[in-house]
Amino acid sequence: MFTTDALLKGVEQKVEIAVYFKTEPADPAPEQMTALQTEIASWTEVKGCVFVSKEEALERIKEWYKDTPEVYESLTSNPLPNSLEVSLIDPQAVHDVAARIEAQDPERTILDEVRFGEKVADKLFNLTSHLRNIMLGFIVLWAWWPYC
Repeated sequence: MFTTDALLKGVEQKVEIAVYFKTEPADPAPEQMTALQTEIASWTEVKGCVFVSKEEALERIKEWYKDTPEVYESLTSNPLPNSLEVSLIDPQAVHDVAARIEAQDPERTILDEVRFGEKVADKLFNLTSHLRNIMLGFIVLWAWWPYC
């Protein structure tokens, strides 16, 4: 049971929030991005908040698609935005934290998008909840069986 629960928690920990900064008309000032990163990192629900520059993002793309370089070789400029990768202590708080991030920039002056795969996350949490209930049922049955 404990191994199964640890496995389910490990799967849930994969839920992260991606915060994309605007690129048009220009990138936000570095101070603005750093201030938002510092703010988010200070929240008690947040385990980590990592800044990913547009250059780093492009390097990741090149690494992921190294076997198919035509994906990125035709680029004349870097179309990727600067971003933040936010990991949570409790992934179940993903909806609340994403809403809080969006509330930091209600006018959308520096933020373009806040993503966390809402539908996938909801299905994942639903599935892990059902699996935990099934495991609990097996434990109860296993403990009760000798008394039958």
